Amino acid sequence: MRDEDKQALLNNIATIPYKIEIVGTDIVLTERDIISSDYEDFRYVDADSICIGQFVARVLKGEISTYRTSFTLDNKDIKVSFGVKIGNADPTWYSLGNFLITKAELDDVNDKVSFEAMDYTKIFNKEFTTTNVTFPCTALELAQAVCEQCDVT
Repeated sequence: MRDEDKQALLNNIATIPYKIEIVGTDIVLTERDIISSDYEDFRYVDADSICIGQFVARVLKGEISTYRTSFTLDNKDIKVSFGVKIGNADPTWYSLGNFLITKAELDDVNDKVSFEAMDYTKIFNKEFTTTNVTFPCTALELAQAVCEQCDVT
């Protein structure tokens, strides 16, 4: 992040707009579309577990207005960004990364869609069954086997 943006945030002279882009489309949702959102990252690792490396699972939950949307969020890939806007200048955008919508519920009565999304660590949420790795093996061989099983290049 630029030093100028950091200082503006510390001095309370900047606003923080954000946007959600639906990957593969030209749809960009902004503050006028986003009713609420909650971003969390989970860095907890159980002390009793044996871990090889650590993933930080990031979760985004929110609600968007449906007044100008004619698309579905089910199983969509979204890119989330926040900006630092100083005065009348255009915001400087910073990516929070891509997320996969895991759950979307339409509320026709209130004209909104509630959604839950998780970053790409969701791809690794599969049972690992090893058939092509013999132990002992290197951490690289194990990581490659995990990625292969989860279809990650």
